[in-house]
Amino acid sequence: SPFKVRDNQRPFRTRPPILNINFLKEVAFFIKPVTMIGTI
Repeated sequence: SPFKVRDNQRPFRTRPPILNINFLKEVAFFIKPVTMIGTI
């Protein structure tokens, strides 16, 4: 049972940060080209 509890707790705790990191990366990809075009 302890293993099941850990497996159930980890996904909820680890998924949000991963999603946030991916979201930040996607935002960076969209912002970088715009800033590059703006500076050029």
